[in-house]
Amino acid sequence: MKSFVEIESKRLSFVPGPKYLQHKDWRDERKGRAGKFLQNARKTFTQEIMEYEKNRPAPSKFDNYDKLKKQQKVLGNYLM
Repeated sequence: MKSFVEIESKRLSFVPGPKYLQHKDWRDERKGRAGKFLQNARKTFTQEIMEYEKNRPAPSKFDNYDKLKKQQKVLGNYLM
């Protein structure tokens, strides 16, 4: 006579076993790539913006005095 376990294992023998994801060992992955981090000076967001905008002229550097002189001025009373 067969036991309950034998009967059930035979009945469920078609069900595949669990598939486990085998993770790589991070210690093996790191070999050969170990080195110094942050060898350059640290850059902040503000420093990156200043470097990006360095080549662009500031508003005070535009020579637009003549253009402003030629502009038509609207006459009127602005104090109401």
